Amino acid sequence: KSTYAADYVNKNPETYIVASDAIRLELFGRVDDFSKEELVWDIFENRIREKVKTHHTVIADSSATTNVRRLRWASIFRHHFDNIELVYFDIPFAVCLERNEKRHLTIPYDDMVVMRDSFEKPSDEVVGAYDKITEIKR
Repeated sequence: KSTYAADYVNKNPETYIVASDAIRLELFGRVDDFSKEELVWDIFENRIREKVKTHHTVIADSSATTNVRRLRWASIFRHHFDNIELVYFDIPFAVCLERNEKRHLTIPYDDMVVMRDSFEKPSDEVVGAYDKITEIKR
């Protein structure tokens, strides 16, 4: 997801990325410290609200594996943006593990399993809440 976001920014330089992993790294020195997720998500959401004032497009770079979180973001960000798009990745777990091993800061296997097990395809309600849904299968 971060590679996808970085590629998008290269083609659309007016874009800003707000990444939950970067916030964890900033706060705790690690991307895999999930001890204060409420704080991480508060900062994440506030940064998006802040960056939309100065950037045409803001990417919320997060796993957001559940429909509950996707619906929350559609609701709270709807009035900040002309259009909101959900880009989600439906990629085999083995491929995710391979890519994780190539990252500079890897996510522990157990945390990868939690993300896999919590992943939900967008529900009809989520599809209706966004202007566009893009599924990545590579």
